[in-house]
Amino acid sequence: MTPQFVTPNRPGISKRPSTRQLLVKISNYPCLYRHKINGRYYGIKKYRGKRKEHFLGTTDRKLAERKLKKWLADLDTVDAHAEKITLDELLDKFQTIRQGFSKSTRDTERGIINKLKRTWRAGLDLRVSEIKPLMLDEWIGQQRNIRQVLIRRLWQSGIDYKLIAKWQGHRDDGKLILDTYTEVFSAGDGVYENQQLQKIK
Repeated sequence: MTPQFVTPNRPGISKRPSTRQLLVKISNYPCLYRHKINGRYYGIKKYRGKRKEHFLGTTDRKLAERKLKKWLADLDTVDAHAEKITLDELLDKFQTIRQGFSKSTRDTERGIINKLKRTWRAGLDLRVSEIKPLMLDEWIGQQRNIRQVLIRRLWQSGIDYKLIAKWQGHRDDGKLILDTYTEVFSAGDGVYENQQLQKIK
């Protein structure tokens, strides 16, 4: 069975343009944008100092305009609700509004969300407004430690680092893993080597 773990984002690896990069503003119609590839419409507005984005769920211009007007009118109500929304509710809502994206994108996001739900120690009923940056830093650090342990175990089990890289979806023959996780392959190697030498005595 292929091990599953999150791949860290690192410079030098080509990525497809994000949805935000592919949105084109519709001239003479404030806040309306169109995806240049799939033709779907989005609403974007700076509201109370923050950029608000909303997928309008259609490729029809007239329908998009009507939905945009409703979304703009509802912003005050939505903003008030957002102050009370829990992490669990936010994650479910996020998956709902991402239905217009590709299956591969949604599968990737679903995997990350499921992992967050399994490992978030502060509880999913916590209000999003109460989540502190320190909590996020702790969770991200926890995931990195888990990934390091898994990579080390695979390597110590005799799995070549190039194959470990392949399981992460890399195509660089393990260069990124070696550069990123040098400590995984070097820290504690003396103990590991002694354990291996005992096997041939």
